Amino acid sequence: MRMLAELLDERRVPADEQGEIFEALAREARRLGETVDRLLGFSRMAAGRHVIERADARLADAVGASIDTFEERSPERPKVLREIDPEIVADVDAGQIRLAVDNLLANAAKYAPDGTPYRVRVALADDGATITVTDRGPGVARRDQRRIFEPFERADDRLSRATEGSGIGLSLVRHVARAHGGRVAVESELGRGAAFTIWIPGARRTRR
Repeated sequence: MRMLAELLDERRVPADEQGEIFEALAREARRLGETVDRLLGFSRMAAGRHVIERADARLADAVGASIDTFEERSPERPKVLREIDPEIVADVDAGQIRLAVDNLLANAAKYAPDGTPYRVRVALADDGATITVTDRGPGVARRDQRRIFEPFERADDRLSRATEGSGIGLSLVRHVARAHGGRVAVESELGRGAAFTIWIPGARRTRR
């Protein structure tokens, strides 16, 4: 937002392109407002005071929207590979599911910037549904795999120390999963990428 505003302020945007800049600013302002709301929601989750609003929803819609936004904000990256069953329905808070996927994709972009193309898979499994975000990056050491889901914990290597971030992304993903009666896990080996999976119980397949 600051970059776009500075371009306008310095009159470096041709008149016929300013409409696109204003649209982008409005879109990012809405996004920022949503992020603030989600951070407040994280605080309530951590304190056990957040109430999610659940309803039957197609996971493909929430997950797809998250991927669309990620690709729109990172046009220089390869497109995300989508393996999404469009017929899976679950009793979820769709906004929270999108938030979780937002954070998993952002996590991949931070810690595996060269581990593209990222892959997102939604499938039925174990009487529920799994949402998996996979990268081909440096991976997560086994000793770090449990603690990275704790608030403000990050893998202890030079890459993570050099990477900016709040340190709550994966913790927030875990809160979202637990709020739905599910769980989150990571499968990874150093040098072989990482796969983060959210499992949501009670999902089913339905046809349009």
